[in-house]
Formats: sequence, C-alpha cells, structure tokens
Amino acid sequence: MPAPSDPALALLRQQPHDLASLERMLLAWAVHSDGADFSRARLLVWSPSRALLVGRLWWERDPAAGEPCASMLRAQRLASDGPVPERTRELRHVALQPERLIGVAAEAWRDGSLAIDDAATAGERSSGSALDHGAVAFTRAGRAFALLIGEWDTPGVPAGRTAALEHLHALAAAAFDAQ
Repeated sequence: MPAPSDPALALLRQQPHDLASLERMLLAWAVHSDGADFSRARLLVWSPSRALLVGRLWWERDPAAGEPCASMLRAQRLASDGPVPERTRELRHVALQPERLIGVAAEAWRDGSLAIDDAATAGERSSGSALDHGAVAFTRAGRAFALLIGEWDTPGVPAGRTAALEHLHALAAAAFDAQ
C-alpha cells in the first residue's frame, strides 16, 4: 500500500472523478518518468456481458510531461479517447478471451497482480522497437477488472521496474477500492 503521504495517491483520492478519469490518471502515471516510465501503455477492461477483455485506452509518454501530479490532472480533464485518439480507437476493436493472453499479460491477469519480462521471450513484440513489457492487473475488492500492458523502449533495471509496477498496482487498488 502506498504511504498516505504519497502525492499520487492523495490526488487520486481527493479529486472528484468517475471511473474513466481514474483510468486516464493511472495511465498518465504509468507513462510518466517518475511513475512506471512506460513508453506506451494500453488498458483492457473486463466486459462481464461479453465475458471478454476489451480495449479501452491507449497512452504514450509525453516528453514534456513535467511534474507527475500535473500530468495526472491534465489526464483527468482530457476527452475520453486520451492523448492519442486514433490509437485508442484502434484498441477499442480488441476483444479477447483471457485464455488468449500471453506472456506478462497472461501472468498479471491470472494472478491479479503484475509481471515484467523480456519481450522476445514473452512472445509479445507488437510495437516494433519495444524491448520489455510489463503488465498490471487493476483490482477492486481483490478481483481483477482491468489490465494495463506497457512497453519500455529502453533497457531498465528489473528490480526498479518491479517496484514501480508494485506502486502502480497499489495506487490503482487504493483508488478503485475508495470509489
């Protein structure tokens, strides 16, 4: 659990927002250099009526993002398609059974937790230059309902990335449980 004084957690808890705003804010944190530092991230959500994971949002790192809480506030105010509307519209055509997930996405969804791995061994090379992938299941009351899959274009320290994803997982759980 993030410390009560964590500025990102405080922002997520005090801002009046809906589920879509929370998702955008968490994606902004996921691609921020002070957050999980992904180059790109996409969010899939569970559709109970379809019994499928469906594409919801695509996010990219903004090199001029500035302070993380300011980036999260900008994300909260964005239109629902996010900063890259055409990529989000493409992602919304994705609908898949959880059994079809592979690599870190399958591991994170299955465990309701997080996973990182080398893209070449995970079999997930989908965006050209990504070196590594990470995935975080977003949970509410202990049940996974969304899956964030991110890509790093540059090498990183696995322990640091794991710590960043653990923080993202805890932020998301605290924010969604408080809703």
